[in-house]
Amino acid sequence: MNEDLNFLAQQSGILPNAQQLLLLRACLLTGEESIQSFEKWVKMIDLDINNASIEKGAVLPQIYDSLDLGSQRLLSLLYKNISDQEYTHSLIVQLKSYYKYIWYKNQILKSRLHDLSKAFNQKGIELMIFKGIALSEKYYQDYGKRPTVDLDIIVPQKSWDQAVDLVLNNGWTSKSRNPYHLPLSQVSAHSFDKDKLDLDLHYRVSYYPLKESFYKNIWKHSISNDFGYKTLHPAYELFFTILHGYQYNEIPAIRWIADATLIIKSFDTTMWNMFYKLIREQQSISPFQEALLYLQTQGFISIPDEISTFLISHKTVQNPLVIIATKSRTENSFALVKLKVSQIRRKHTNNPIKIMRSLLNHYAYEWEKKNYLQVLIMCFITLVDKIISPKRKLLRK
Repeated sequence: MNEDLNFLAQQSGILPNAQQLLLLRACLLTGEESIQSFEKWVKMIDLDINNASIEKGAVLPQIYDSLDLGSQRLLSLLYKNISDQEYTHSLIVQLKSYYKYIWYKNQILKSRLHDLSKAFNQKGIELMIFKGIALSEKYYQDYGKRPTVDLDIIVPQKSWDQAVDLVLNNGWTSKSRNPYHLPLSQVSAHSFDKDKLDLDLHYRVSYYPLKESFYKNIWKHSISNDFGYKTLHPAYELFFTILHGYQYNEIPAIRWIADATLIIKSFDTTMWNMFYKLIREQQSISPFQEALLYLQTQGFISIPDEISTFLISHKTVQNPLVIIATKSRTENSFALVKLKVSQIRRKHTNNPIKIMRSLLNHYAYEWEKKNYLQVLIMCFITLVDKIISPKRKLLRK
């Protein structure tokens, strides 16, 4: 792996630090490797679990306070993997209630999904899920292993207005002023809420400007089930998981490693061949090269020889999207703007008029402004604010 990119990825929360890696190994491996990693991780976080803290019910808050948010997301998976190996530890005993809580929350989301699925089917609108609940169902195969905060649903772009009508008529409230509006930008979804639950309605699975063939083929290769909705083909689910996870995030994005590992464990030769074809078609060898080789180096997965040889030997010209997206402290620099321009240029080549229009449309949507003049005024105010307070985020809603 490219050492500079590796460093950037670790700084950006994309690749785990030493403590997070031990946690991931405890969650994903089995046998002696898993247990030893768990014991080392417990010593590293230096928890003092005693009878007094157990009686006061203070153990879970104590665990949470000692961990970053990315690690917190892995605790229910940790519980299930270690407890299934019949290894006894006071920390694992305390995590049982957290695992049950995650299972219960996901059952509520699952119920909401079934309601929406029934309504969509009655109107003849195709519906596909990905990310959270889809991963729990197909790859984690347990609703308690993976915390999910929202539903992610994809509909064909031609059905967008009907889908928004249906979601609103089912009691969901839009978080944006005009959910029917699809701006000429990289926005790929609108958000809704209902009873403190969130729904992201997508017409694209990513704001990255992928080729149109990608979006046509996700429907062509989608997998139907008895519940009335579809899921992504495993090759596309892995593609999106890495693409989505391998970018800067204020919350360490290390869960992509767990997601990708469990997806790959379901792979057969046909799925590997489709994934290989997919990254070649999209000319997106990086970041998949770095991500997959990292997973194999750490012992989480085994890559077929042909694909492994290709990844190792392929000379990668770093995509500017990857370089900027993994840049440390992106939120406190002009890198967010550079990232957006890079995304737009990939879609509109170097047409300066289209680039400027797309950029203005994007921030008009993000800031909920009615026209370009309001966007430009907001840009000026934001830049002045940045000069006065350099540590503040450059762009914020």
